[in-house]
Amino acid sequence: MRKFRVCFSATATLALCLASGCTSPNTRAANKAAEAQVDLDQDRITAASIAITKALAARDDIVDYWLLKAHIDLRAGDRIAAFGDYEYVHQLDHGNMEALQALCQLGTSAAPADRVDSYADQLLLLAPGAASALTAKGNIALIVGDATKAEAFADQVLAQDPQNLPALTLKMHIMIARNKFTDAAALVEKMPDGSINMVSKLRLLQQIDERALNRPSYEVTVRRLAQLAPDDPDIQLDYADMLYQSGQNDLARGAIHGVLAIHSADFRVAAAALNVWMKAGPQALDTAKMVTEAANLPVSAKACYAQFANEIGRSDIAIAILHGVDRGDPTPDNSNAKAALAYAIGVTGHLSQAMAQLNAILDGAHDPNQPWALLARARLLAASHDYINAVRDARLLVVNDRDNATARLTLVDILRASGSADLSDSALREGLRAIPDSVRLASRLAVVLTAKGNTVGAIEVARNLARVAPMDQRARQLLQTYGGPAVNMVHS
Repeated sequence: MRKFRVCFSATATLALCLASGCTSPNTRAANKAAEAQVDLDQDRITAASIAITKALAARDDIVDYWLLKAHIDLRAGDRIAAFGDYEYVHQLDHGNMEALQALCQLGTSAAPADRVDSYADQLLLLAPGAASALTAKGNIALIVGDATKAEAFADQVLAQDPQNLPALTLKMHIMIARNKFTDAAALVEKMPDGSINMVSKLRLLQQIDERALNRPSYEVTVRRLAQLAPDDPDIQLDYADMLYQSGQNDLARGAIHGVLAIHSADFRVAAAALNVWMKAGPQALDTAKMVTEAANLPVSAKACYAQFANEIGRSDIAIAILHGVDRGDPTPDNSNAKAALAYAIGVTGHLSQAMAQLNAILDGAHDPNQPWALLARARLLAASHDYINAVRDARLLVVNDRDNATARLTLVDILRASGSADLSDSALREGLRAIPDSVRLASRLAVVLTAKGNTVGAIEVARNLARVAPMDQRARQLLQTYGGPAVNMVHS
């Protein structure tokens, strides 16, 4: 999707102020929106997200604020949140073309097909023949299994613009659906350089490898991506995850260390890096070297190492890594570190001090939704048997980040500790529905089912995981553990 930008200059802020009578909410909203734009321009995504949230808390009926939030969420890689932002824009301004185009472009990866189809129809009324709308309808047709209809939509777009990348990508998916993997790969290779760069081509080839169950080709593609895009955090973390799966832990650690050094201020990257480590397990990092490895990183990156230390029960390492960060007020750049340190000191017997630090982070004047602070407070409240408030924090964390497996497992653990085993199991199943490719959630559910004597159910969980995560070696291992047949990782 092309990038959009909303400018909030001092003049624009003043004009809004004058038009609205300079009431306090208007002024606060305009100032925070201007702050968010500056943060976005300087790639401070976490700070930008906090600022625009505060702007919308003051005024939630300004189209430009929702557009800016959409741009921030897109930069953060959160397509689902961005789709919701654009829906608000559409509600406020039904004729907003950016919103309608974006709702079609974000498509069914962010919302149900019927909603996307409705927006595509609305866009076609305003702009007959709009490529984004026709491609969206083609993708929807493919989802429901009508490859012929999908191809007709793609061809309609390509007749107008033979180099239209979304339509060419749709054609690729049509070939995949017909199991014509070689043809799909050939189409990608032939995509004109003017419409797509090599990194994007490799990303599409990666999708083909996954659908073709071609593990050797998949590994080659991921390595090529990592070499071509050394500064892309998502690509480097995918590469590190693949290295962990193949037992190349030292190379994986180096890749993630480099990502954190470059993108230390981006909370999304920190959370994704931690997720890779959590999937790899306690051996992801060498505990004897963690303090040294984190020493030359910015505080926000040190926090990632400390949080992993907390997750594997080594709060002593977390405290050593983050010594001194509890001083000063919380900011978007240091709140991860403060939350990780607070949890570490809380589990080592200084509960009141830890809770004071976490409450300072979660104070409404800072960030009441700070993920690691909510996670730490939920766990410490549960340890104090305050299950009502622990569940409150854990549920809020899950609502804010539905793809966070650690948050969902924390909620599962708290519910079980509170004596609500049925609710715990329900939360676990809900988590796996939300993140169907999560090995951690699937493994936990398989253990729960096995403990109940439901080995058939455990095998089914493992089979479903292998289907949705065909390139994940851990999914294969889980399936083998429960007696299921190994997935054949060869080209179809």
